[in-house]
Parts: sequence; C-alpha cells; structure tokens
Amino acid sequence: MATATLYFVSSISGNVTTPANALGAPDGVYTTDTGSTNWTHRWRLDTVADSQASGTQTLTLRVRRSGTGNGSPP
Repeated sequence: MATATLYFVSSISGNVTTPANALGAPDGVYTTDTGSTNWTHRWRLDTVADSQASGTQTLTLRVRRSGTGNGSPP
C-alpha cells in the first residue's frame, strides 16, 4: 500500500497569529506566536488522490518552542 503525504492547504479558523505559515510542505517557517501562548486552530488538509484509500491515518505535527527573547529553541 502506498503512503500519501498530505499538507495543510487552507486555514479555517482559530487564533494562531500567522496560520499561513503552516500551509504546504515543511519549510522552516514557524508561527510568530511567542512566549507561553496557548492556541487552537483548524486547517484543511489536501484531498487524498486515491478514492479507494483506506487503512490507518497518521497525523504528524511539527512544533518548535521559541527560546526566551531570542527566538531560538531552548
């Protein structure tokens, strides 16, 4: 069974400061939310090309915590 890679294609709702930074393939650009920010957001994923797709689906979130005042990970 082939593995399909899907990316977020649009921001639906939520309170992330720069939600478009999560769209498309990972590119090292992160949201500009800083500090101890709690947020919720909804994105829409691309459509699976194979209409017969079935089985286990895995969602991976890449999250980077910014450092204290300098934007570097601690």
